[in-house]
Parts: sequence; structure tokens; C-alpha cells
Amino acid sequence: ILMSNLQAALRSVADDEMDLSVATQKINRIIYNNTTSDKFITCFIGILDTQTNRFTFVNAGHNQPYHYCAQSKKLQLLEDGGLLLGIMEQTDYDVGAIELHPNDVIYMYTDGVSEALNVQEEEFGEDAIEKLILAHPKASPEEFNKMIISAVEQHRGHYPQSDDITMITLKQLG
Repeated sequence: ILMSNLQAALRSVADDEMDLSVATQKINRIIYNNTTSDKFITCFIGILDTQTNRFTFVNAGHNQPYHYCAQSKKLQLLEDGGLLLGIMEQTDYDVGAIELHPNDVIYMYTDGVSEALNVQEEEFGEDAIEKLILAHPKASPEEFNKMIISAVEQHRGHYPQSDDITMITLKQLG
């Protein structure tokens, strides 16, 4: 039901000219007014301009995606944004922006990846994700996502997966 609210809110405010900060504020207000105080949503909204290779985004309390810069060989967290959706009626959201250069990668994921537990109840963790990104910068998005799934499954062993896993990997072709 929460995701239906989010999808409906996004559709009601989304257009080609939308300001991400204002749109996220409107979505937050819709979620706040349509859910109980114990309900909230983490959300990451990104827009890729394929003409300029500019990626603008707002992170509303979601796992911080990674940007791998092929030129510097460094990772950066995409953390600009604000609070989870639905926590407070009025809140501001900062908009972040990066330019993608050849072979840059953006890796977005849900907490089902980072919080996957093994039999010792140890999380897979962000460190493991970072190591995989840095170790395989030339992998295609499909190859990289398969590596992450394989590493999570290896980490978990026979321990059951407790949350869904969703990943999106974008790569600027060079």
C-alpha cells in the first residue's frame, strides 16, 4: 500500500520541468497526509539527462548509492537529499548533481543487499559492496549485478534472505 501511495504521488507531481526538491516536498506531503505516523518510505529519485550526461538526484533516507568515477578511480556516495518520506509534513530536500564521464558507474541498491545476514548474523555490509565496485570497474551492469548477488548468496550461506534485493546499475559507456 505504501508503494502504491508513492507511485501515485510521483505520477501526480512528475513532469519534464519538475524541480526535484519541490517535487520531493510534494511527494512527502502526500505520503504524510495519507499514512499513519508510524509509516514512512525511503526513496531515491534520479534523473539522467542523456544529452548532457548530468545525473540529478534526491535521496530521501534511502541507502546511499555509489558513484564510481573511472577517471579518479574513487567512490562517492550520493547523499544529497533529506528525511525519509512521511516523517514530517514540512521538510526541505537538497538536490545533488554529478556529471557522468566515460566508464563512470552509479550503483543503487536496497537494504536487502547490505543487510543480508549470515549464520553468525553478520551483515554483508557496505564495505563489501565498495570492495566489489572497486575490484570490478570494467564489468557491465549485468555482470556486476550478478557478482553482487553471488557475493550476497555466498555470504548468507544457508541463512534465509530476510528482505528483498533490488539493484540498479548505470554505466556511462566510453
